[in-house]
Amino acid sequence: MQQASKGATLQDAGDDVFEVFQQDLKRDNVPHHGGNLRAPDTELAVHYAREFYGRRQESDRLWIIPRTQLWEIQDTAYPVAHPLNEAYQQQARYPQPQPDQTTHESAVIFAVFGQQVAGKSMEWLYDLPAPLNLAEATQQLTIDRALSDMPYPARLWLCPRESIVELNNTDLLHPPLDRSYRRLDGYNIRDKLRTARQRTSSEHNQTAEGVEFTTEQQGGQPS
Repeated sequence: MQQASKGATLQDAGDDVFEVFQQDLKRDNVPHHGGNLRAPDTELAVHYAREFYGRRQESDRLWIIPRTQLWEIQDTAYPVAHPLNEAYQQQARYPQPQPDQTTHESAVIFAVFGQQVAGKSMEWLYDLPAPLNLAEATQQLTIDRALSDMPYPARLWLCPRESIVELNNTDLLHPPLDRSYRRLDGYNIRDKLRTARQRTSSEHNQTAEGVEFTTEQQGGQPS
């Protein structure tokens, strides 16, 4: 799993698509799909993910995955892995990057994501225990499904574990949320009002004393 770095730029229609999984350790047992974003490269995708999915401290962990590294299986009874991009080809208004064909041949550890309930987000299920190529990994899912005592997700995503960029740096995901400058007490408004009243009262008293002194002087002059 890669480590995340930082960067910044504007998103463009020609950028690649990245799927983002997020996890709040207080509420989520595993990372779940939060959405996707477009970025020109992985470094900036990580920066965007941090801004979009960690700005309010809602995530303790982010996984950023290029869509070209994800393969979808929609029927685990007869599993066939299709590039996830194929599902977006018809509705997309811009060209979709082609999947990395080396994933077919290379033996790697695959992460398995599944949709446990229709309409719910995809979430990480487990990692396959041994390095496999894509065909072998797909076949392994058939075995896992047969051995599972629990209802097995009908929709799955496969992704080489090495393609997942993880961001779990609390300094980046949990920036200070000090908003005291927006609160009245952040300015010590009571002290400021008290000081202002004292100044106003003092100026008023000085003005009154001056008027009284002038009146006395005028009253003492001979007519």
